[in-house]
Amino acid sequence: MHKVNTRGIMHNSENIATVKVLFNEGNQLRKEGKLAEAIEKYSEAVQVNPDYIPALQGLIKIYESRKEFDKAIPHWQRLVELMPKNIGPHLRLANLMMRQRNIPGAIAAYQKAVTLKPEQPGAYIGLAKVLNQNGQVNEAIAAYQKAIEISPELFPSIYQQLKEAWQKQERLDLDDAIAVYQKAIEIEPDNPAVYRLLAKSQARKGDVDEAIASYQKAIELQPDPPLEFRQSLANTLLQHEDIYLHIWNTLNQTNLDNFDNARFCYPTDISQEAASRYFTRQSKYNVIDLQYLTQEDRRFIKRAGLSLKYIWLTCHKLITKEGVTSQKSSRFNHNIERQLSMVQEDCIYALCPITGRTISSNCSLLFTPKFCFYRFVSNEVFYLISNSVSATLYFPRQELIVRTANRVQKSMIDEWKSYIVTNWKKIGSYLRSSERAKTVAVVGIHPSTFHSLVDDLSGIQMLYETGNLKKIDKYLIFNGLEYYGGIDEIFPEINSEKVKRIQPLEFRDEIIENNYFEIRLTERFVRDSLVKRIDRVSLKKCSSDFLAEVEAAKKNYFPLLWVNFRLGKRTWVSQVEGIANILKSLSENFPKLAVVFDGISKSVDINGNLAVTPHEEEGIKKEKETLSKIQSLLPQEIKVYDIIGCPVYEVVLWAHAIDLYMAPFGGGLAKVVSIANKPGVLHTNKYGVKVNNMLYSKTRENAALSVFVPEHYIVDAPNDSFTKIGEVNRSYDCDWRGIYEEVFKLASSLKSSTRT
Repeated sequence: MHKVNTRGIMHNSENIATVKVLFNEGNQLRKEGKLAEAIEKYSEAVQVNPDYIPALQGLIKIYESRKEFDKAIPHWQRLVELMPKNIGPHLRLANLMMRQRNIPGAIAAYQKAVTLKPEQPGAYIGLAKVLNQNGQVNEAIAAYQKAIEISPELFPSIYQQLKEAWQKQERLDLDDAIAVYQKAIEIEPDNPAVYRLLAKSQARKGDVDEAIASYQKAIELQPDPPLEFRQSLANTLLQHEDIYLHIWNTLNQTNLDNFDNARFCYPTDISQEAASRYFTRQSKYNVIDLQYLTQEDRRFIKRAGLSLKYIWLTCHKLITKEGVTSQKSSRFNHNIERQLSMVQEDCIYALCPITGRTISSNCSLLFTPKFCFYRFVSNEVFYLISNSVSATLYFPRQELIVRTANRVQKSMIDEWKSYIVTNWKKIGSYLRSSERAKTVAVVGIHPSTFHSLVDDLSGIQMLYETGNLKKIDKYLIFNGLEYYGGIDEIFPEINSEKVKRIQPLEFRDEIIENNYFEIRLTERFVRDSLVKRIDRVSLKKCSSDFLAEVEAAKKNYFPLLWVNFRLGKRTWVSQVEGIANILKSLSENFPKLAVVFDGISKSVDINGNLAVTPHEEEGIKKEKETLSKIQSLLPQEIKVYDIIGCPVYEVVLWAHAIDLYMAPFGGGLAKVVSIANKPGVLHTNKYGVKVNNMLYSKTRENAALSVFVPEHYIVDAPNDSFTKIGEVNRSYDCDWRGIYEEVFKLASSLKSSTRT
């Protein structure tokens, strides 16, 4: 009887018997360790019958045991031919070809295997590996995904290989990757590595919220995530601008517990300029002015779940621990009461705009020198934005600004947001601090002699008068400028160790890093007791020669007239000729007339030296040029004292020495009106005459007479760049005779008066 093999070769029973004998002899030799002789017997068997599978398998076993894979491969190829529908030989041949770096051959073998048995995940995994090695990343990822689709439980064992494939791919099919990782999480929900992979893919796609949520879950499972991954994710997120919004929203949650998880993946090198561009472009605010409420405004507030009543009370009334105060007071007195409450309680109070209950805040986030953002937490986070005399509320969740007189601008909110996001790490630590916030009084926000006096020093004096001076933990001198001397000189009751003079760029970080609760002090009322303090420091600083010069001026001249002029906004257009004409006319009636010209004064800087800002230095130069023009029009017999650019402590003593003043309305009057309390004549634009008449009588104890030039002498100038920010800044012209008449009448009334 004959058998026919697949190639048509005839094998009789004798050949079959011979093959079996050779095969058995080969097996025996292999068992005895005589591998060379065994190979000969197996080879003879194959020569007799090339289709004899057991002999082929015997050869393969010996060659593989001796790691002679190149000799085993031809026999596997023969087995593939003999068993075309058996997936095993195809997979083994593919593995050996990979070992021999025969990549095309391995790919072909794996592809044949998956064709034979599409439900076999191992074939896809092997194919994916060799495709990945060959640079066919897209095909490799598809093969991995097919394996996971067949057997999802395999994912944990192959996710690292899949991750490497994703990292190589230039154009990612991120949706596919995300789907794979989400499927893996269903199978293995407690594997932090899978969540990290999911987070990375979501971040690369731009799904910032989803990426951070996945990463937070990974941190829950593994609280100490790998540093390399954290940095990689942070860098990826930084490419997506929505990370700015996510950070902002995280910091404005009522519960900041999630901050601990989110902070691991937030980038730390955010550009404030880039964040500012993002918020400027993306923020859409609803702005409501309480002074000009519309029906739509009322409806919006109601839809937002807020109470217009509680908002209005917070902005306009004094809120204390007990709630809304009932006493009636002026805006300035109201602000003083709020400051005292803040100092005494180490916090600021507001009404919850939803429930109306009294809530407190000891969290102050600074942005501009003028504005402080106090953060409140109730049913939602909101901010009370204060500039010392008025308040605005901002609700991040609603992107709602409800403003009053301080006119907080949308651009300021955008810039403030960018600052918060850029410094998220410091801000987050500050917000989460469990330590008591130290109360700090900020001094020197406005670099001028007027604000230094009526805001800073009058505010500190108010604390002294009310017995609250020692409640302040720290005094921060913004800009390092102290016009009237160090506050610890003026108020020796303040321990010098509590005073710190810092530069503007250090200011915000100083508040955040030291857990400070910031208060802006201002009473806007100058007391005689404060003036005595300033005078004492001024006398101490002045030389004997200077004091002698002032005494001589008082003795030898009458009237001793103080003159100010302005440059820039709110300027008397013809002041050079006008001032000269007034002085010439006065000298005809008062032959011993002398004039003290005041202007910008020097302060004491952070190092205790006399200094002016670059802006002030330029102003002094221009003022002296203007004075030179005026002097060129005056007769030489009129004595002129030029104190422009002199130290404030010298100017204060000159202010006490003069008899009366003639000046435009403005901050330069602080020295002669608020401190020296001298009578005088004021001129300004028509708006200023209507609004400011008798103002100083309300801000100075025992105020002397200040007379405004009648309005009919004034002609407002056309609009200029300064009038764009308010009528109060409009320049004007004035008939010099109107000013002269008022000065002459006042000087004449002082002839018999005793000088102080």
